[in-house]
Parts: sequence; structure tokens; C-alpha cells
Amino acid sequence: MAQKNISLNRMAAMSLLVAYSAVLLLLVCMDCFLIGSYQKNRRMEEEQLLNDYADRVGSDMEEINSTFYDVFNNNRYFSALTGTLTEMKQYDNEYELDYSLRNRISLEEWMHGYVAYYNAGRNVRYHMDTTKVGNEDSARIRQMAAEMMQQNVSGWQWVFLETEEHLYGLLFGKKRNASLCMVYNLEQAGQDLPREKGELFYLYGGRILGDTAYGDMQQELAEEPDGSQSSFRGYMDGSYLYARRIENTELWLCMAVPVTLFTYMNIPQLLLVLFTLGTMFGAFWLWRYIARELILPLRELSAVMNRIRGGEWEAVVEHGARFEEIQRINEALGAMMTEIKKQKMLSYEQTIEKQKAQMQYLQLQLKPHFYLNSLKTLNVFAMNGESGKMQDLIMHLSQHLRYLLQSEREMVPLAAEIEYVRNYELLQSDMRGRSFSILWNVQEDLAQWQVPTLCIQTFVENSFKYARLGAAKKELLIEISVGELETEDGTFLDIHIRDNGAGYPDEILEEINDEPVEGGVSVGINNLKRRCRFLYQDWVEYGFYNEEGAVSELILPWK
Repeated sequence: MAQKNISLNRMAAMSLLVAYSAVLLLLVCMDCFLIGSYQKNRRMEEEQLLNDYADRVGSDMEEINSTFYDVFNNNRYFSALTGTLTEMKQYDNEYELDYSLRNRISLEEWMHGYVAYYNAGRNVRYHMDTTKVGNEDSARIRQMAAEMMQQNVSGWQWVFLETEEHLYGLLFGKKRNASLCMVYNLEQAGQDLPREKGELFYLYGGRILGDTAYGDMQQELAEEPDGSQSSFRGYMDGSYLYARRIENTELWLCMAVPVTLFTYMNIPQLLLVLFTLGTMFGAFWLWRYIARELILPLRELSAVMNRIRGGEWEAVVEHGARFEEIQRINEALGAMMTEIKKQKMLSYEQTIEKQKAQMQYLQLQLKPHFYLNSLKTLNVFAMNGESGKMQDLIMHLSQHLRYLLQSEREMVPLAAEIEYVRNYELLQSDMRGRSFSILWNVQEDLAQWQVPTLCIQTFVENSFKYARLGAAKKELLIEISVGELETEDGTFLDIHIRDNGAGYPDEILEEINDEPVEGGVSVGINNLKRRCRFLYQDWVEYGFYNEEGAVSELILPWK
């Protein structure tokens, strides 16, 4: 069994690609794992910090609720002040109440002051912990308590007061002629907790409380919290936001952490990412070097040998190589070709033979390359036991090959070319998953008009291969029109083919509307144009453009 040859160019490229892909995959996995772990731990730390602070605030507010309930419902001095008393009894009860609440303030760190109105709001008693509540803030608190006293309030509730320096929670309750307000400085709670990771602020009733740099988030935040939620987190305005609802309240504690590069990775991880990018640059440089010094010289040498094989005896390697072995091969090939050219006679027979060889070379380039797919389809039919379809496909494929193998025929009747295309249509219907239709409009009495082989098949095959239709259910539609065209120069055959695809790309249109080139992108069309040039010289006309799909037109004289 003959050993299969391997392309050195491809082997070098694949070896480098596989080796670097393995290294790059390892580095990317390390980067993703380390960065993911770092971000996960950072999020957990930030969320735990917020939870600790929220738990502290929630615990303090729960203690104040308990103290307030005890005083509001069970303290006999406050209960006495809710009624109508003589001046002496009123003074005794307010003194005892003040003494009791001052002791609580000094003993209970979560209680920072109180304000009590009695005698229908005409008299007031208050006391503030001056380390937690300033004088100006104390006056604001008393004013707010007085305003609440004048309102028709039943039971007790939390309200919040923003001052220039602090944010206070006021637990206010009113009972007949007396009211009680306990003061809690929300910013004092949890001051021992570290806050270097972000800024803390409160949200209540869809409104941000206090002075904060994140006040512009208010509208977005108002839409986020849900009554059924106890926490949420997300990204807003360049910051990662955490929020936790204080238990048994509608007050939310929020923490905003500005997003920077180090939010996503630390310095060692950043260095690892830079190293990964550096390996990409190094691999690219190495690839460029190998491509320039090894792969490109080998490719040029291979191309020259292929050109020589195709009959271009003047082909030589134009550029030198850095590697000594390749340079020696180039020199040896050049010496061989010089000797061959000395021995070759320049004659008319040589010119004719060269043109014939070139014509056969162009025809061979046009042969379809879907036989492997045909064999695969036959295998599927065999596995499914569809013998009828196998017989049809074998018959269509044999007719297809019979037409192609008659390479000595440069010209065929139009009827033969049409029959070949119709057979190709049947082949495609056996193998192709997408539905298609070919509409024929052929003028009568043209069956014996001689045309170049594959002059219609080339464009039909292009439509099947390259027409981009988008949706998988869209049907490929190919319209083929063939008719006579009378001009002042004589009678011509007009072959017009169009499809409903996306049309020719601009670079392809520019190439195929220009002079035919060897080695271009559109090999089939360029080869057909060159064959027509050999057959008809300057009498052949062609045009290619896009009009709701690719449109190809070939105008041939009588031959």
C-alpha cells in the first residue's frame, strides 16, 4: 500500500498551532480559574461585610423596638402623662420618666436619645447622648418630634431624619396627650466594621437617605428592591452594588463598590494575563519568522514546480532562502530548468502542444470535487437499505463522470451541456438537504449550437456552492435562459444565469469582470473565460453583476 504524502508546509503550520494551542489553553484555564476564584472570594467578602453591618443595625433597631414597647405600654410614668394631671403630679411623672430613660441611654449603647411630649404637646422632656447626637441635630430631632405630635398618628413607627452630618432613625409613638420618640444614629452603629471596600448608604421607600456620592442611582435603585426580597446585588453606573433589607423593616442598607481593574484581578493575576498576551505576541512573531524563512520559500518552490508541471518552463524561484538546504534545492532546480530549456526546440509544434496542454490543465481545474459527498450519500442509502435511491445516484454519477472524462472535446452541442446540467440537478437532489429549483427558458432550434464544455455548469455549480440564503428553509432558485441574439456583427448565443442568493462579493465581481487571471479566487469562472478566449479570441462577451442575487451572462458567437 502506497504511503500517503504529507505537506511539509502544512505539517510545520499544524505543529506550531497544536503546540501553542496547548500552551495557550493551559494559560487561559489558569487565568480563568484564578481570576474567577479571586472575584468569587472578593464578592463573598464584600457581601459578608454588608451582612455584618446590616445584622448590627437590625439588632440595634430590634433592641430599640423592645425598649420602646416596654416604655410605651408598661411604664407607669409615661402612661400617667398620657392623661390629664395636676401640675405637681405631672412634674413628678415626667421627672421619673426622664430619670428612667437617661439610665437606659447610658446603659444601652443602641439608644442615643429620646424626646417626650406631654400635656397635649405643650411640655417636652428630652435627653441626647452628645457623643452620638450634636446640638444642631438635637434641635432638628425635637422639631420633627413636635411635628409628628401634631399629626393624627396611631401606634408607633420608624421615621428617618437626614441632617448635614448624620442620618437618624426615629421610633415615634403617640398615645392620647403624650408622645415618645427614641433616637438611633444609623451611622454610629457598626463604626468598628471596616468600610475600605466601598461606601455604605441607606434606601427607604425608593429614596436614598443621607449624603452619598451614589445619589444618581436613586431612580434605578427604586425599581430594584421587591417586597419579597431580602437582598439583591448587581452592576449599576460603574459600581458593583449590594443591598440587604434590615429585618422586619422597609429600610435597605446598600454598599456600592467602584469597579476598577483590581475589582476583577489582583497584581499577580494581572501579570499572568499580561504573560499570556505576551505568549500570543511571541507565537505570532515565531509564526511570522517560520512563515517567512521556511514556509513561504517552500510554498514558492512548490508553486514553481507546479507551474513547470503545467508547462511553464520559464518559471524560476525569484527569491533566495535563508536556510542553506532550501537555497541549494532552488539552485539545483534552476540549473535543471536551464539545461532543459537549452534542449527544447522553439517551434510551431511546441507552441501548439503547449496551448493544448494549457487547455487540458484548465479543464482539469474545472472538474467537480463532490465525489466524496456522493460516496458518503451512497453509504447512507446502503445503511438505510434504499437500493432504489442507490441505483439512481449511481446512474446520475456515472453520466456525470462520463461527460467530464471526455476532456478531448473542447466544444459540445448545447443540448449535451443542458442534459449534463439536468443530470447534475438530479445528483444535487439526491445529496442536498436544502430544497432548490432550476427554471429553464431555452429557445427552440438551438440544440446543435456548439458551446464550450461546462459553460453553464460552471455558474450553476457556483450557485449551489456559494449562494448564501440565510434562513435554512429558504429555497435556492436558479433561472437559466438561453436564446439567440441578433447584432450587426452577426448572430450570437446569449446564456443568462441568475440565482436568489446574496450575490457576488465585491472583490469577486472586480476579479471576474476584469481580464482572466491564473490563480485567482474564482478558478472556475476564470478558467472558462480563458478557454473562451482561446476558442473565440475577442468575439466572446461576458458580464457579471448583482441584482437580487448573482447574475452571470455569456455571449458566444457561432462556431
